[in-house]
Amino acid sequence: MKTHHILGILWLALCSAVTISMLGWLRQLLSQSEFRLTPNLLLASFMFVAYLTGAIASLFLLRGAVWARTAVGIVAVLSVIACISQFIAMGRLSAFAGALGICALASLAPLLFPPRHVAA
Repeated sequence: MKTHHILGILWLALCSAVTISMLGWLRQLLSQSEFRLTPNLLLASFMFVAYLTGAIASLFLLRGAVWARTAVGIVAVLSVIACISQFIAMGRLSAFAGALGICALASLAPLLFPPRHVAA
């Protein structure tokens, strides 16, 4: 199996899980009786759009699209930054956030620096 197939399957699963959980969190924030535009709502909306983009791009990554590799790589960078920020702010990570951070960190190099093919 090619690397982009494995990364596409991995990121499709991760981005789909995060998108579904973020959708629930957004629904909870939007259904409050006093609706206000808060930093939590803005951050949740941004992360929802980023992971939704990652889920869509990972479908194209399965087909080998070059732009999808870059898009999923950006989502991986954002995931690492989010995990580091959560660890600094709260002093701990949930099991899912830790697994997401490890997968994101491990897939950064293959996503952002694809192997170069040497013509013989």
